[in-house]
Amino acid sequence: MFRSPRGFTLIEILLVMAILVALGSIAIAPFIGSRTAIESEEEINHVRSLLRSAQGKAIALEDNSQWGVRFSNPAGNPATYELFAGAAYPGTVKEKVYLSPRFKFTSPASGLNQAVIFLKRSGKSSSGGSITITIQPNGAGTPVRSVVVTSEGTIQ
Repeated sequence: MFRSPRGFTLIEILLVMAILVALGSIAIAPFIGSRTAIESEEEINHVRSLLRSAQGKAIALEDNSQWGVRFSNPAGNPATYELFAGAAYPGTVKEKVYLSPRFKFTSPASGLNQAVIFLKRSGKSSSGGSITITIQPNGAGTPVRSVVVTSEGTIQ
């Protein structure tokens, strides 16, 4: 009398596992890119928020001073941006924020600094033209996020 074997062979189990892994990697791939995009958007929104805070403080004449944000991109060290009171950096530094280690400034370039200073009452930028601050994920070309401050004080 011949009995048919019960269960699955090792080859059948490995084949099913390989198919599941392939389907899983296809399903997860889009989410990895969107996570980086969301994190970069959060980071640039924090930069915008600090710029708007500085502008609001300048308009409100807080500390009877101009207010600004300095972006520092030292080579080999963590990038920072600092909220300060005064007509020029360092003035009085009120807050220092480290850029997430997952990101880097591409503007200002490595080794450079850039300050955005808002005039009292008007909230306009003290620069003669627009200033662009750009971040980018480390080791990847996209997504690049930017914030632009015009001479009129518009933060985009």
